[in-house]
Amino acid sequence: MMQWLDYLDADIVPFHILPRLDGETLIVLSCVSTEFRNLIINNQDLMRKICISIWPSLLYRDGIACRIISRFPGSYCSFFSQAFPSIDYYHPFPPPPPRPVTTFVYAIDVFLQGRPFYRDLTMEQVDTTEYPSARKYDHLRKTFELQWYGWGDRKKFFHVKKEGCEEYLKQNMSFSCVVVETKTKCAGSLFHPSTCKPVSVLKETSPIAIDVVFKTFIPAPGLYMEMVKCEVKITCHWEDGKEDRFYMDTIHFTMDDMYGKQLTWWYGSLIISNVIENGVRRKINKKQT
Repeated sequence: MMQWLDYLDADIVPFHILPRLDGETLIVLSCVSTEFRNLIINNQDLMRKICISIWPSLLYRDGIACRIISRFPGSYCSFFSQAFPSIDYYHPFPPPPPRPVTTFVYAIDVFLQGRPFYRDLTMEQVDTTEYPSARKYDHLRKTFELQWYGWGDRKKFFHVKKEGCEEYLKQNMSFSCVVVETKTKCAGSLFHPSTCKPVSVLKETSPIAIDVVFKTFIPAPGLYMEMVKCEVKITCHWEDGKEDRFYMDTIHFTMDDMYGKQLTWWYGSLIISNVIENGVRRKINKKQT
């Protein structure tokens, strides 16, 4: 194929063909030949645009996530390869223990009809190096919970009819959560950006609100149990009851074991660290999206 492309102008492929392809196709194409791999990996501006189009939250808070990703080996191409594929649910053997962790960056995005509805980015200091001692008992008891609020300038309004809103949101809302670990320079999607759809939508009457729930399971062999459940509840409202002022109010993220018991902060952080560093990514293919 590259012999045929040699007949084209040198700028045709990198500046006119590759920018028209999505990130999934580019990663697959980079495996076709060394020439294609060099063209794609060396074009970090191209991969940066692809990543930001999938995860708009990477630009939030002055683009701190982008600065972290730029220090990855392979930069945005490496980040995309880690964050876009689903993390495999099965491991033939227990994975090795995670390396010491300093900071997680949670980049979250909510989409409505494919358009950005809400974005946020949170940095959390964590310590998974040792089991909490007695003097850290409060840290041991603290449950794993993350919350985001859609107040202030971040409030973004959409038009959503109240009648039939449950089915509409179930079909048109999607959620993404990609976690970046700053020390080991790795990343992974807890909620996959292209396949995560609500499992339930519940309409509250007083006050009028909508709870949209997303769930996923991630592996935790050798750490806690074989699987743990991650659940996100997104609560939305109509400001002043107006259908053209539908907005995201809160996002509540928790982790439970398979018996429904909520994980502590230490265990939850340890499992996330392990899964993004050691979890096996599924092969990228068109069927995934």
